[in-house]
Amino acid sequence: MQTTSNAGRLAMSMRNLHHEIGVSTIATGVNVGLSIVLLVMMARSPAPVAWGNFGLVAMGVAVLWIAAAYYRHRQELRVASTLAILASFMWSGFAGFSLAMLGLEAGFPLVDRLLATFDRALLFDQERFAWAIASLPGAGATLDVIYMLSVPLMFAAALVHALRADHEKLRELSIVYTGSLAATVLISGLTPAIGTFAHYGFPPELTSLLPARAGTYHLEDFARIRAGNFTLDPLAMNGVVTFPSFHMVMAMIIAFTFRSIPIVNVVAVGISALTIVATIIIGGHYVIDLVAGAGVTSAWMLLASRRPDPLKFSPSVQPATV
Repeated sequence: MQTTSNAGRLAMSMRNLHHEIGVSTIATGVNVGLSIVLLVMMARSPAPVAWGNFGLVAMGVAVLWIAAAYYRHRQELRVASTLAILASFMWSGFAGFSLAMLGLEAGFPLVDRLLATFDRALLFDQERFAWAIASLPGAGATLDVIYMLSVPLMFAAALVHALRADHEKLRELSIVYTGSLAATVLISGLTPAIGTFAHYGFPPELTSLLPARAGTYHLEDFARIRAGNFTLDPLAMNGVVTFPSFHMVMAMIIAFTFRSIPIVNVVAVGISALTIVATIIIGGHYVIDLVAGAGVTSAWMLLASRRPDPLKFSPSVQPATV
């Protein structure tokens, strides 16, 4: 009979190790790069920094990584994976949105007029769409809830994959989330925008039919940060990102990460579709924001889905005859 040779088994182990190290390095590298850019921006910004809260966040992330390494050593892979991705998500979020605030403070010209031009080219009428949603009973309130669920759903997705011991999906999730967040906040710093509700000046008759502060919830923070009247605090999480849309990023990630679980995927796709609509109505985004967010996410999805070439990383394997 024929069995896989020891060389074949070793080659398979090496391929798996190479892939795991490679994708882990990508996610970690993105976080390190994000941190370096953040430190440079912090040094150039006159805004006061809540150093105590930054230290608290850094200590929390370090504890999670140490715990993850400990449980990995004990072969408690589900616990280790959950802790590691939680640490990665936490630092990406705190560093990324802190950087978004500094980018907004930099004072680059607003690009709302350009974004509105793109929307007109796409034949999308923001006000007409808002009226259509406002006329549906309960639609606004539903979208408001869905919009706020995006971040918790990221952590829920990580927990589901950890419980299923699906380490491949966890690695994909980590890469796409950290990479897309980094790209989004860096682009948004160069292309700040105030959003559709403020730019178009929708009438009170329309806004009164939508949830309170729909499309305008960010304006107070937006004005303070642009004026430099804010404290850089990672626990405040009041980064303002319009272009590209990070809610679009999260909507795509939710649909992407559950693609191999049929029943869950149907629900995930439905939630993602509602999140996209909520991003326009509750988030006050231009459609081109969503297109840009989709482009950023798709690029990172392609990178995260790559597999090592078995011919490149393994020796020639001949079946052994026993």
